[in-house]
Parts: sequence; C-alpha cells; structure tokens
Amino acid sequence: MTLTFATYVFTYPWVLTIAFFAIAGGVIGAMIWSWQLRADKIAALYTDPDPETRCIYLDNGTLRLDIIRRRAAWRFRVKPLLGLLQVEDITIVTLRPDGSSETFTFEKRGRDFLSITKVHLPHVFVAHLSVGHAERSREFVVSFGGDRARGGLHDVARRSKVKPRPED
Repeated sequence: MTLTFATYVFTYPWVLTIAFFAIAGGVIGAMIWSWQLRADKIAALYTDPDPETRCIYLDNGTLRLDIIRRRAAWRFRVKPLLGLLQVEDITIVTLRPDGSSETFTFEKRGRDFLSITKVHLPHVFVAHLSVGHAERSREFVVSFGGDRARGGLHDVARRSKVKPRPED
C-alpha cells in the first residue's frame, strides 16, 4: 500500500506545517547570514586600522587610501571597498611644504590599486586625489603626516585649494 504525497499530507496535516517552517527558517537564516556579511563590510568602512589610512566616500561607492611599504619602497594603495573603479580613473598629485609636487598613476594588483612610482620620505604632504574621468572627475584633498594646525602643512592646506598642475 503506497501513499502518494497528497494522501500523506491529507492524512498527516502537521507534516506540511513542519515543512513550511523548516523552509521558511532556512530562507530567513540565509538572509540573516547574508545581511551580516554586508554589515561587516559596512562596519569596516568606519574603522581605521592605521592612522595614515583615509576613507573617501563617493556617490557610487567607497575607497580607502593609505601609504604602504612594498618591498623597499613606500607606495600609495587605493582599495575600493564598495562600487566599481577602474585603474585609469585614479590620479594623485601631492604638494609638499617646500612647494614641490609629484603625480602618481596606478596599476592594478589583485583588488587593490598601487602607485607605479614611489612615495618619497618624509610623508608630510597634501594629496589631491582625482577620481573619475574627464568631465565626471571628483577631487578630494587629503593631508598626510605632520600637524595641520601648525607647521608647514597649514600653509600647504591653504594653497591646496588651487590644484597643482601635474608635471608633463
């Protein structure tokens, strides 16, 4: 004597209730787990593991800018956290207290972008970060090192309202 599924459900209606709650519990558990992963990524945006790390908030995402030591040289690292960026869309022009400036372009290394040229010591400068291309470019001014209230960076920050020209 074989029972079909419909006969089994009509004979034992509690089985359908248990199956419904099991499937609903699995779906809700998967959604909570997915939202927890997303919440961890968003929480990572608000924690600075290094005082030299800067978070830049864009309309379509977020990126983290810092200076890291790569082999024997210091380089800029741009890490896109949310949103899509292309390596060609990022340029940094630094302005130091002595008036010198330097332009940095990037190459893709895994999910991060590393500057092609080295960042020379000391790391006391104002960086003009340009994100985007041509008419859709956005500018950000970020200071690295030193005390902005006193010393050379205060004057550099004042002068940085006028973007230094990239060296050709």
